[in-house]
Amino acid sequence: MPRSLRITVAAGSIARVNAPAVVVNHFRQVQPIGAELALEDALDGAIARAIADGRFAGRLGELCILPTEGRIPADYAVVVGLGDFRDFTLDTVATIASATGLAITQLRLTRLATILPGGEFGLKTLQATKRFMKNLVSV
Repeated sequence: MPRSLRITVAAGSIARVNAPAVVVNHFRQVQPIGAELALEDALDGAIARAIADGRFAGRLGELCILPTEGRIPADYAVVVGLGDFRDFTLDTVATIASATGLAITQLRLTRLATILPGGEFGLKTLQATKRFMKNLVSV
C-alpha cells in the first residue's frame, strides 16, 4: 500500500523538533558532534550507552532506534551508522538514506526530521541532499 512522506526544510536544533522521529548520523569510533551531540545531550547519553553496551557500533547503514521517553518532543531518536570517517562518500549518503527508509518502514512513519547529509564532511550539500532523497524515496 503506498504511503506518503512529507518533506520540509527547516533550521534549528534536531532535539527540539516536533516529529514522530528524529534522525542523526554517527561515525564509527568518533565522538558525537553537531546535531548528534545535541541529541545525545538531550537524551542524557542514550547514544553513548547504546554504544557502550554493544547495541550500536556505527557501522555503515546500522540503525539504532531509541525511545526518547519524553526527553525531547519526538517519540524516537534514530541514529544511522556512517561507518568510518575516512570512507565517507556520496555512496555513504545513499546507504544512510536506505537505512533511514528502513527506519521509516519499521516505525511506520509519515513524518520525521533529519539533518542534511554531507556538507560538514566535505561533500557538496546540494549534491549529497539529492543523493539522499533519491535513495530515500526508492526504498
